[in-house]
Amino acid sequence: MCSRAGFVAVLAGVGLLVGWLGAGLACAAEPSDAPAAPAPAVPAPAPTGPAQPSAQELAVKKIEKLLNSARDRMNDFQKEEFQIEMVAIKSTGTALQAVKDPKKAAANIAANKMSPEVRAYRDALLAAAGQWSGFLQRYSALGRIMATLQKERPNAPANLQADIDALASKYNAKNRALQLKAAGQYEEAADYRSALGLLTAAYQDIPEDKRAGETALKIEIGDVCAKAGDHAGALAAYKSILDAKPEKDRYNDAKFCEKVGDQYNATGDAKTALEMYKHALDGTGGAKGAKGNKALDALKKKIADLEKKVGTPAPAAAPAAAKTPAK
Repeated sequence: MCSRAGFVAVLAGVGLLVGWLGAGLACAAEPSDAPAAPAPAVPAPAPTGPAQPSAQELAVKKIEKLLNSARDRMNDFQKEEFQIEMVAIKSTGTALQAVKDPKKAAANIAANKMSPEVRAYRDALLAAAGQWSGFLQRYSALGRIMATLQKERPNAPANLQADIDALASKYNAKNRALQLKAAGQYEEAADYRSALGLLTAAYQDIPEDKRAGETALKIEIGDVCAKAGDHAGALAAYKSILDAKPEKDRYNDAKFCEKVGDQYNATGDAKTALEMYKHALDGTGGAKGAKGNKALDALKKKIADLEKKVGTPAPAAAPAAAKTPAK
């Protein structure tokens, strides 16, 4: 048996062991001054920006930008056009009022019958025509934007294609109107070369498959050629109109037939000129037309003069009467 002293010693030893274990557990629970081991790194998510536009979206934005630019420039040109119009009307109108016989002003300019007042009017016309020509050159620069829009048109949605077509139609109509306006004033001022250049440009701007229907423009080109003394050019313009007509309708317009006859006559083809004059006479009611009509009388004189020049076939002899056998 253990003595009492030995038992006490064992208890004391157990107490020391429990105390030491408690102290160790407490120390483990307290935070340590040593730095903690770093946690494993977790990769940060990549930053996400806006999605990049597609090629189709970029094409649409380009088209919209071009359309807006063209519209803005057209609006600016419209304001400038109004100002030029007002100045031209005032300058030419004031000059024409000073002419003694305003209705004959253009004819006197064409005939080079220049009084100081007629000369001043011609100068005003030339100045106005020059203003319109300069404006036309600036306006025509829009054609580059329109060409780009036409090129990009297949990439556009249906609504923008319709906008492109409408804007192109508006541009072409205005461009042609400006060409004809400047050409008309050059023509009235007897500057036929400048007028013809503008008219020819207007014709060349028309797609080839649509030129056949441009009768009025072809006649105007022919008229200016005739005034400038280019009778071959005038005849070519007029003939293209005749050739485009059906045979049955070719000579319905008496005045036009006379114009064509004049150009044949001027180029030395008197025989064909006579034929055209006779077609014109038929279109006016023929030789039985009303007397005292200056235009008709002048046409009849042309026919009579050419008949003397080229000769007319002798009338066929009347067939001889059959002889009755004597009884």
